[in-house]
Amino acid sequence: MEQYQIVIGENAKKDIVNLSNSIIYDYASPITAFKYLKGLYLQINSLKYGAESFVVRTSPFFHQYGFNVRAISYKKMTIIYVVSNHCVYIKAVISSATIKGL
Repeated sequence: MEQYQIVIGENAKKDIVNLSNSIIYDYASPITAFKYLKGLYLQINSLKYGAESFVVRTSPFFHQYGFNVRAISYKKMTIIYVVSNHCVYIKAVISSATIKGL
């Protein structure tokens, strides 16, 4: 089975920091933030194997992230990524509720 390298883009890093800050400060729950991010990173790392097994998203919303965009979910968040040259490029981590046509 092919193994992919995971590359988290700058926008995705900002998304994760904003998510963490929201949980910590808006909801005053740092322990929940730690557990949530741990699960989120486990889901991202699961893409090392079988990243191309998820369907390519064709709805117009995903076009802003490039070609052959794929997505997986973790709880109420969607991890948007592209696979190229044995690498998984994480483009964004956004609320699933904000995605039109999901």
